[in-house]
Amino acid sequence: MNDLITKIEIISFRSIERMTIPVKEINIFSGSNDIGKSNILKAINLFFNNQTDFLKPLKFEDDYNKVSRAKAQRSTKMKQLIKIRIYLKPPSSYKSLSGEKNLFIERQFDREGERFERYSTDDSKKKASIKRIINKVKYVYIPALKGESVLQYLLSLIGEQQLITDGDISSLNNSISNKTKDLKEILGSSGIQIGTNFGLPTLLSDFWQKLSVNTSYEQFEKLDSDIKGSNKDSKLNPSQFSISLLNRGEGIKSKYIPPLLKWLDNNDKTKEFIWGIDEPENSLEFGLSDKLARLFFNDYSCFNQIFLTSHSLAFINPPDDIRIQPKVFKIRKDEYGATQWENMHDLFKKQSKYDLYDELGILLAQKEFIEEYRSVVLEKEKLKSKIDSYTSPILIVEGKTDKWIIEKAWSVLNPGQQMPFDIYPSGLYIDVNESEGNANQTRRSIELISPMVDENKIIIGLFDNDREGNEQFKGLSKKIFENHVVSKFTRKHKSKKIYGQLLPVPNIRQSFVGEKIIQRFLEIEHYFDDATLNRFHLKGDKVAPDSSVFAIRSNHKTAFSQDGINDLNDSKFANFNILFDRLNEIINGE
Repeated sequence: MNDLITKIEIISFRSIERMTIPVKEINIFSGSNDIGKSNILKAINLFFNNQTDFLKPLKFEDDYNKVSRAKAQRSTKMKQLIKIRIYLKPPSSYKSLSGEKNLFIERQFDREGERFERYSTDDSKKKASIKRIINKVKYVYIPALKGESVLQYLLSLIGEQQLITDGDISSLNNSISNKTKDLKEILGSSGIQIGTNFGLPTLLSDFWQKLSVNTSYEQFEKLDSDIKGSNKDSKLNPSQFSISLLNRGEGIKSKYIPPLLKWLDNNDKTKEFIWGIDEPENSLEFGLSDKLARLFFNDYSCFNQIFLTSHSLAFINPPDDIRIQPKVFKIRKDEYGATQWENMHDLFKKQSKYDLYDELGILLAQKEFIEEYRSVVLEKEKLKSKIDSYTSPILIVEGKTDKWIIEKAWSVLNPGQQMPFDIYPSGLYIDVNESEGNANQTRRSIELISPMVDENKIIIGLFDNDREGNEQFKGLSKKIFENHVVSKFTRKHKSKKIYGQLLPVPNIRQSFVGEKIIQRFLEIEHYFDDATLNRFHLKGDKVAPDSSVFAIRSNHKTAFSQDGINDLNDSKFANFNILFDRLNEIINGE
């Protein structure tokens, strides 16, 4: 259940003098350091687990709010109490609570360590139902620093799920005892009078806390295939190359925590799990933080109510295309140092970016960069999905009209022959008929896909041989592609079979491609003769009054490539042979 708690009131706990927070499925608290964000999560931990920080009990002198203390000392009647009140939306199965408004249970803690409870109702039956709901909740608090003790705590919770029985452990211990009988005799003969037994922990929680979690060595397969020696028949054992999770970086540990919690929720139906996690993105770079945030928004919060603190824009500036939008709170302190909250969404509207920068420690102007980053990630995911679906070499063209023209030309010039490549129009689109690619998108596509494909996949990016096409062809990254030479129309990836290719120049259009980039005007429609271009209103203005070189009218391209092209005589496609010859040379490695 992901919306059990509807509102939280916190009184006199740590930095919080008095705060009422309306909450939803996933709630994110952000703000500068030492402002009190974590105290909200710790207050919930105190309510459910009688603990404040991770596995630490309440210490009233330290945990009582300073403003409240000052007021209590100046008043003869004010009693020093910490109060946490949880408002509930009862499950539909609790018929006795049906129709009840503002249901709550409040827990009070005094300086002597005593805990008291108050309810929104005096009806004993309803109070019992509220208590049953609360007792079913398992609130798991995870601090920002996710060290060995945090992982061992989660493993002990996993161990409670009876993955191994007491009988299984007893059987293992009997085997160990039998095999160490002689060792016990040696110890006895050495004058050690204390009885000694060797075995596993008998308590399941202890057993699981000692369990090791090993992660795979990512480069194991490469080691196994590349490292040669005289002992060529020896196989490397992957278990000997594993790395303990405890020896991994903080970022890797952070990524493990939510899946472990999800597993607990899936396997323990006796509890309603609520998560409180400080800085889930801790030690993760933005790209991984963004992926993690999407998991919280699209998966975890669909089944669990979640409370987070975060400094990352991946969390506090969520994308629009997610299943559950979080409620984001900006946490601040008032003039007395007491923690308060504001709605982050409202602050984006009414407060300047630079004020937020001072308070949050992040420049909200980065929102624009993040939206662009997310767009690139989406483009890469869609591109990889499409590329993976092709088994033949891939020709990436500037747009849909190029695809239609090339496919028609191939079918005319090579009747009955399967085209030796698949064609992918560049740009973001769902339906190819709506694609609006260009030379820039073609360049981006082959650069983006280059690290995601294996070394045997053949990919060719085809550019118009005009000024824009040449500029993007020249702009292919010099880090991964051969250097640009103005006289060469092909650039190959340095280690993979990925190519940038300018349109080859047919004899009838030699004058359209000069020695300089700014003197180049060849588009794929120029492969057709002037009569054809005139017939379909494609022949545009001359590039200069005394020149025979002319542009192509773009507003007639779609109609021509979809319909007009089907009325042409086969001879009109002859100039495409120069393109197909060049593509075949690349595919055949010539």
